[in-house]
Amino acid sequence: MQLKVIPKPVTHQTMDLPQTTFNEEGTLTIKCQFDSVPEETFEFLRNGKPLVPDDRISTTIEDNTYTIVVKNLKPKEDEGVYTLKSEHLILDTPSITVVSKPKQPEKTETIETTETTETIEIQEEAPIEEEKEELVSACRMQF
Repeated sequence: MQLKVIPKPVTHQTMDLPQTTFNEEGTLTIKCQFDSVPEETFEFLRNGKPLVPDDRISTTIEDNTYTIVVKNLKPKEDEGVYTLKSEHLILDTPSITVVSKPKQPEKTETIETTETTETIEIQEEAPIEEEKEELVSACRMQF
């Protein structure tokens, strides 16, 4: 009699997110909740590289809930695929996009010459009130 050990397969899933595009300086929050506390250790990644917490980025694990929060979003720097990964489970977000804020036009200028005075008016848009954007993704997994 021969015993054959079959390794546990790796499950790769993409999270179903309600939103994948965010405004610059917004906040991205991704939450993944499991039905029970996972036995495996998970790591947080962005574009396949470890996500390093700093003053804008935090990662938390509380019981069976894993959370990634990115504040003050920056185009290019914070874009891409966010991943929660263990030895047997990989949960990816769709690609996250951060849209740059429109640049504010210049203020009114007056140009004087000896012959004429020319006033150039450029309308300045009212400051855009910051929208607090938040993405919360819940994934339910059973172990």
